[in-house]
Parts: sequence; structure tokens; C-alpha cells
Amino acid sequence: MKPSIHALSTLPADPIILDTPAINFDVSGIALSFLPRDDAYLNLRAEMWDNVVQEAGFKVNMRYAFPSAHITVGRFIDGGLGMSRGSWVELLEKLRGEVAQWEGEWRLDGLELRAGKSWYGGGITVNSLNVDTVAPF
Repeated sequence: MKPSIHALSTLPADPIILDTPAINFDVSGIALSFLPRDDAYLNLRAEMWDNVVQEAGFKVNMRYAFPSAHITVGRFIDGGLGMSRGSWVELLEKLRGEVAQWEGEWRLDGLELRAGKSWYGGGITVNSLNVDTVAPF
């Protein structure tokens, strides 16, 4: 397990550049998504999956079938929006327009391995120093 943890901690070899941000939302929540500038992001995901995760025998339950580079802004947990659905959609559409004007980039130059239920900030960080003491390893 330690070699796989170490291999993950050294990725990516070169920074991944993400740009073209977009506000996306569905019945579950809101996310700020990015497009990779080139295919380096998809290559990184493939390298992580094929060469590290599968070889180590990690069990991964993916939340979404389509991999995306995104930051979850918020989740709808009780259906209460505090405003009408139409007003909420109007606000999100306005934010979409503002975000579309952004001309910067995000650089991904390191990874953090999380164990357990990592959705919504849960789970724990795993590294080569604590791999022997962290469940479920």
C-alpha cells in the first residue's frame, strides 16, 4: 500500500492548467467547474486510475460517471432555498454570466489522498506517514 500512496503523492509531474470556469447546478447542488486546457487532466486521471488505484486494489465508489474538475459551492439538503425557485435560477444564471468573463486559470500542482467518505469534506488525509494506522487500510 505504501508504494501506491507515495506514487499518488508525487502526481502530477507537471502542473495541470484548468480554465473556462462555469457555474453548474442541478437538484443536488451548485458547483464551479473548469475545463482542462489540454488533455493533461484526463491523462492524470487515467494514470491515477490505471497505474496506482487499480494496482493497489483500492475500492473507489465514484459519485459521478463523468469525471470533472470542479469545486462544490453548495448542496441542497432540505429543499428550502429561502427564495422562489425562479429567483434562485435567475441568480445562478447571472453568476454564470459573471464567471464566464473570468480570464484567469487554476493550476493543479499537487494531490491529496482522502480515505473514507470524502464527499462534503469528510474522510481523512492519507499519506506515507500514517498509512499503517488509518482505516480501512
